Amino acid sequence: MDVWMYDIRAAVFVFPFIALLATTPVVWYHYKKYGYLHNQRAVVIYSFLFYCICAYFLTILPLPKITPDFCLTYRDKFQPIFVPFNFINNLKDELQGQYSVSHLWHSFTLLVNALNILLLFPFGFFLRYLFNRSTITIILLSFCASLFFEVSQVTALFGLYPCPYRLFEADDLMFNTLGGFIGGETARQLTFLPSMKPIPTRNRYRINYTRRFLSFAVDLVLITIFAFMSTRFPWQDFVDLLILILYFTVIPLLFTGSTPGKRLFGFQLVDKYGEPASWAQLLIRNFILYIIPIFGTDSLRKHWEIDPFELRSLINLLFIPALYFLILVIPALLRKDKRGLHDIIAGTRQRLRPKSIKLSLHQNHVN
Repeated sequence: MDVWMYDIRAAVFVFPFIALLATTPVVWYHYKKYGYLHNQRAVVIYSFLFYCICAYFLTILPLPKITPDFCLTYRDKFQPIFVPFNFINNLKDELQGQYSVSHLWHSFTLLVNALNILLLFPFGFFLRYLFNRSTITIILLSFCASLFFEVSQVTALFGLYPCPYRLFEADDLMFNTLGGFIGGETARQLTFLPSMKPIPTRNRYRINYTRRFLSFAVDLVLITIFAFMSTRFPWQDFVDLLILILYFTVIPLLFTGSTPGKRLFGFQLVDKYGEPASWAQLLIRNFILYIIPIFGTDSLRKHWEIDPFELRSLINLLFIPALYFLILVIPALLRKDKRGLHDIIAGTRQRLRPKSIKLSLHQNHVN
């Protein structure tokens, strides 16, 4: 039980990062097709992602330490078993002819098989409920998911370890697939559950906070990649400043007010009259929204000599930029035009790109 809780705690830690990367394409698709993100569907999608992470971690964690005698320790213990229905022999050896209900109830072999069924039960359930997949598709995808788990084990995490440290069994493929099938059929019978089919909304032109946050997250990921690639250059602070100016000022000037994140989600920066924002407005907005908090936080970290890998100190440090962003965002929560303090000072606002509006009108006509 402690091992399983360790796997789940690890899943909780990495879930926000994986969920952000995995759901961004899904959210983008929903905004393109429906103009909004269905709240109930979003919760179910995140639940599905969290389940997938937990299920995979249960098959590979905890990761053992590689030692000189690693293969001597694990090789004989975890020889792959490719023969199907091997659980029958294991059950016979365990029970020694004692087939009473009490003995069967306490059988470790049956418990393992029941857990293997339970492992992919939610997988089949989500496939039916969330994606409305057929029974045949659920069986095939459940088998593929189980095969991925087993291949991860038999190849020692695809070669990351010198030899397998978890047991491959053909029976796991059967029971995992059975669990997916049962989960799918269970979801099919639960007709009282809320529908997961999004309904196109009438207001397709609103740039809500989810849309803004995800576009910001995309830009943040790209900026982080560029900053990491530039670490070999001298004058690191100057290079970082140059990257921020190029990304948030020059790129919007060249691409009608959109960074890659904004363009992905279909909106742009303009001035308060709807005309293209000038370079001065973009630079002021960039300075207030990005340069001050990023370089200010880095200066405080150096001044206070904070270790970025020490969690408590890092939280205390991030409290200041979090408060700064809150001050910037408060006006957007109170104003009808949803402009933050940075947009008010710079004289800018955000609106849907004309192409996105035309696409929305066409989709509304089709619907």
